[in-house]
Parts: sequence; C-alpha cells; structure tokens
Amino acid sequence: MTSPANSEQPPVGGPAIEAKNTVKPSRKRTTPKPDDQNRQALREPISVVSPVVEVNEAPLNSERLDAGAAQVTGEISRPGISAVTLCAAGIRVSDTPEPDSIEIPYHDLHGKPTGFRRWRLPRERPNGQKYYQDVDTGTRAYIPPQFHSLPPGGDLVIVEGEFKALALIEAGIKAIGLPSFNTYTRDENDEPQLLAGISEAIQHTKPDRILFLGDSDTATNYEFARNAVFLSQALGN
Repeated sequence: MTSPANSEQPPVGGPAIEAKNTVKPSRKRTTPKPDDQNRQALREPISVVSPVVEVNEAPLNSERLDAGAAQVTGEISRPGISAVTLCAAGIRVSDTPEPDSIEIPYHDLHGKPTGFRRWRLPRERPNGQKYYQDVDTGTRAYIPPQFHSLPPGGDLVIVEGEFKALALIEAGIKAIGLPSFNTYTRDENDEPQLLAGISEAIQHTKPDRILFLGDSDTATNYEFARNAVFLSQALGN
C-alpha cells in the first residue's frame, strides 16, 4: 500500500509503512518534518498502519460493575468501560468548568497522576467544543494507568480519545490516546515536535507494530493524513 500523496519516501532500510484509506493532501501544504533527535530516538522495526476504523466499544456489562467503584465515579458510564476501570483511571464527575463535567486526569508511565487533566463537557457548546482544559497547560498523549502493567512487544494502538484508549486497555489491547488525532505540536520556533508521551510509551513497551486509529470521519479529513505522515516519519519510516 502507499502513504498519502506528497509524503516523503522512507529511508533505505527503514521499516515499511501501510496507510489505509488516507486522503490525498493538497499540493499547497507540506507535511512538517520531525527533528533528527526524535527520528533517531524512535528508529524501531515498526510498521505504522493508518486504518479508518471507528472503535466499536461494547455495551457496558452491568454484571462487572463494582458498587464501590461506581459510587466513586459518580455513576459515570462509558461504552465498553467498567466502573472499576473508570475508578482506577481517576475518572469522576466534576463541577469544573461546569456541573456534570467528567474529569479525566492524565498519568505517567508508572500510573502516577501528572497533574494535567481535561474535562469532558456535559453538552457540546455552540462553537462545537466538547472538552475543556486550563489555559496554557499544553497537550500530551493520554497513557492509561493500566498501561505499565501490560507486557512489551506486540501491537500498540494510538487512538483518538482517552475513553477509546481505556476501552481498548480493558479489552486487553495496548493503547494510548490522543486528545484529538494530532501527533505533534509546535515549539516556540514553530517547529513541529512529536506529541509528548508518544515516544515515552513506545520506548517503554517496544512494540512490534504501531496502529494509528482514527474515527470514521478520517477518510475525508486531510489533517488525519498529515498527522499519519508525520508520525511515520518521526518513527524513522
């Protein structure tokens, strides 16, 4: 298979890339290139797959709910995620930034809270905003607290959304989440940098393959293709 149009060819000897159902980018835009440090640090025998598949999260199984965990999470329920997993992840109902928001704390590779958090709003705002975070707090990949207990190797799924990552983890699939599908941010010099947390997760788990998983709308979203190309280049492909 082929990478999106206008993407750089992989270096000689680099691992192959599969990109599925990505969109041909405009010739007026160029894909940002990762810096040499990230390229060297993340050069692993990994294939990057960019399928356009929506994670089908199974209905919540009420028999698995632990009463104590449900009480702590404030009776939050998310498709495919038990109350026990939500509780372990620190997910809870919050009055910030408005009542009935869902607080999502972020964790490091050892399952410890980092202090960074986002909130799922109880309803979408008129401008389309669904999530909130404090100003000037940056962004990073979401690493579920159970991630560190999974064995190394195998597949690593990078998926859009914290709850999808938790649903995959509960299903026994190693995954980290992205606040959107952005795989990079820009530094003070406007240079693209791999999103914080991605390289650490890869180095920690040493996967054989990385799957970059988007929602069902990514087939018509050029930015998903741009981020897929950047990710593959950052991994040395």
